[in-house]
Amino acid sequence: MTILKSGSCEILFNANAYPALSRVLSEGSFSKVFLLVDSNTRTACLPVLGKAFPEAGKWEVLEIPAGESFKTLH
Repeated sequence: MTILKSGSCEILFNANAYPALSRVLSEGSFSKVFLLVDSNTRTACLPVLGKAFPEAGKWEVLEIPAGESFKTLH
């Protein structure tokens, strides 16, 4: 799958994403990890992520309401 680049950031999908996230988490020295989800992704995606990363149970989950109007920094 294609890796999307935006400035110094990369957006990874599917099989590329898990090893990259694992590498970032293992190489970093983080006191806390936060996941930003909406009410839909909490139900549909968070369990999948939890299976790939057992340590996800220790991560802080921040939930926003579903809908594009809530996904803005304005």
